[in-house]
Amino acid sequence: MVGGAVTVTPGTYTANEAGAEGEHRYTWYRSDRETGLGTPIARTKDYTPTGEDFGKYIWVETTPRGEITNFGGRPVASPRLQVGVKLTVAVTGSAGGTSPTIDGTAAGGGVVIYGPVTVSFTKTAAGDTVKWTASPNEGSFDDDTAATAVYTPAAQPSAGTIALTATLTVNAKDQDQPAPAPFELAYTANGETDYTVTIPEIAGAEYSFDGTTFGAERSKTGCKPGETVTGYARLAAKPGYNAGAVTGANVTLPLLDVHTPTISPSGGTFTGAQSVTLSCTTAGADIYYTLDGNTPNAGSTRYTGTFTLTKTATVKAIAVKAGMADSIVASASFTRATDDLTPVDLTKDATFTLNGDFALIGRVLLDGKEMGQVNKTPTSADLTWAGYPGNAGKLEKGSVIVTLYKEFLKTLPEGRYTLTVEFNDAGGSVSTGDLQFAVPKQQEPKPTATGGGSAKTGGGSAKTGDESNMALWIVLVCVAGFAVYRKRKYRNQ
Repeated sequence: MVGGAVTVTPGTYTANEAGAEGEHRYTWYRSDRETGLGTPIARTKDYTPTGEDFGKYIWVETTPRGEITNFGGRPVASPRLQVGVKLTVAVTGSAGGTSPTIDGTAAGGGVVIYGPVTVSFTKTAAGDTVKWTASPNEGSFDDDTAATAVYTPAAQPSAGTIALTATLTVNAKDQDQPAPAPFELAYTANGETDYTVTIPEIAGAEYSFDGTTFGAERSKTGCKPGETVTGYARLAAKPGYNAGAVTGANVTLPLLDVHTPTISPSGGTFTGAQSVTLSCTTAGADIYYTLDGNTPNAGSTRYTGTFTLTKTATVKAIAVKAGMADSIVASASFTRATDDLTPVDLTKDATFTLNGDFALIGRVLLDGKEMGQVNKTPTSADLTWAGYPGNAGKLEKGSVIVTLYKEFLKTLPEGRYTLTVEFNDAGGSVSTGDLQFAVPKQQEPKPTATGGGSAKTGGGSAKTGDESNMALWIVLVCVAGFAVYRKRKYRNQ
């Protein structure tokens, strides 16, 4: 190449009459052709091509000489070398371009050329403007504003390497695109380890999580609790439009929640004693609980195994683990049945009174099954029961009066029952009023006995007689009015 020294390495010397090897003679030649005679250009062992040699062929003839003065052998010519320059291509500027080539070959680290060549690259946006330059500033382009241009080096380049640069500028004719509207990042937990964060889909947009590299991927996985993640979106470049301004959003990922503990059994009425078991599916979590309806925390009783209830209680439990958010509080109500309940009187409606705000009434439950509420007004509502025709009872204000109609009570099997009224308190909590009552066994009616008279004739006189006996219905009336009231509060799950 121009400016690169060429060194002669002599071959093997032999001589019959010239004596030992002497100082050989070298002659350099230059020619426009690969064959034929050339013009002598130097008589040195080494030669450095100049711009005058560019595109031409050079070679050297070595005349061997022995130690006997002026006695030389037959000249030996080297292969002919074409002198070129190394050409590199780079694409720079605020707009984008890729894949530069020289005569269709990837430019890579450069290509040696011997004359005019075609240089080319691909624009990111078709409308971007181009300006070709050369360093050293020699040679010329057939069109220095085209992505594909013919570069003709100077007739005698001054350097062995020529660097071409295509500088791109966003075409003022292309329209700018606005930034996308503000958005929020969504995230989902991957079990109890990490999160996946997702940028919402935007028509025509491209996305990034580092603000530099944009593409079609909208999600990032492996994000840790407590980490702040930022997502970016912009409208992608398209013909006639530049890439738009960027909109970003960030989210700080919360601690993952410990799973809500399970209370088993889940509440209800019991006699004697009741065993209660607590559990949590989050590995390594500790459970704390209370029995008085208060919200538990890490200072409450720590669960170590099954415990026993001997009286009415509200069990509340919370699960705690370092590095995670405390669980939701689980709650279950256990009612110890009163042994001396007096049965209700089935000859009249049963009425119960609870302390509570009528306006906050939520559900009404009979032994855990919800009763319907119809014809509801600010002061009253009718109660219904699945499978029972008509109304089973009534709710009334003052504080809260619950009436169960005798006709409905007669349809219930003998036994103990728990009536629960839920109140939707402020802050999302729920309080309940519970009461118990007993339905007695109903007496079966006794059959009616009748007697018939018989006629007798004797002693010349006739006597007729008629007797009849009637069995009376015996009704056992049990006047009862015993209710057990209990109120508790718990947080909605």
